Amino acid sequence: MEDSEAYERIFQKIGNCEPILDVGCGSGNLVNFLARKTGKQVIGVDISQEGFAEAYRTASEAGVTHLVSCCKADARLLSDLEQEDHFGAAVCVYVCHEIGKPDLKLDGPIKSLQQVWLVLKPGGKLLIVDFLKGHEGETLWGEKFYTRSQLETIMETAGFERISVEQPHKDKLLFLLGIKSS
Repeated sequence: MEDSEAYERIFQKIGNCEPILDVGCGSGNLVNFLARKTGKQVIGVDISQEGFAEAYRTASEAGVTHLVSCCKADARLLSDLEQEDHFGAAVCVYVCHEIGKPDLKLDGPIKSLQQVWLVLKPGGKLLIVDFLKGHEGETLWGEKFYTRSQLETIMETAGFERISVEQPHKDKLLFLLGIKSS
């Protein structure tokens, strides 16, 4: 699945929630896409700020600098943002497998998603997009990915409800949407 197709699917799943948090935003491609698409505030956080200059350059070119911000933060410590009950939606795209490295224990992603739960408004949405165990990236990139069952367990244990799962095109790519109870 191409990034543009995945981004469009992400937008369809979270809709026009405001503001939006992108956990593990990297160079801000999704942050900028969502800002352009929704016209709403999008905040990206990443453990490394290396991609932020690119994110702001792209935001400037797209005319959405007033909607985009990036800040350095560890996904396991989002409470440091002091944004409790603030976000209407959060996305974690290609991030869950990174948080649990190197042994793919569930503790890291669960703690991170509990932090996301804290910063979401009641009724807020969390969308996880990640590759599944068996994806070619395990060989090509030396990555390790979770199973569908593990990702569902991570989301449930972190406190999310009404979890829906979609696996488009029989790819080894999964979209999990969960809701913070009101």
